[in-house]
Amino acid sequence: MNAFKRTLLNDGRRMAKFLANTSRGSVTNDELVNCIGIEFLLSPELLAKARDGKRLHSAAVLSEQARQRVFGVCNADDLARISRDNTRSSRRRAHTIASMYQQM
Repeated sequence: MNAFKRTLLNDGRRMAKFLANTSRGSVTNDELVNCIGIEFLLSPELLAKARDGKRLHSAAVLSEQARQRVFGVCNADDLARISRDNTRSSRRRAHTIASMYQQM
């Protein structure tokens, strides 16, 4: 595991432990900012959901690439559409999270 990934996982564990041991109302905005970008690491359920989403997204794109290879075509628009369709919920969630942080 590279240093970046190790640091990311350690930060996620540290923040998850902090949030678990701190009452909801006493977490300051400055402390909450430390969660930006690592929300998916804050619980095993969120981590599993993120991994499943990435796996399904990769599988969909790779499947379309294989289909195009069989038919001898290369259609970047179809690949983009499949990628966009498979990440719609993640993009909505990211927008919601960003909107909440912006209101802080």
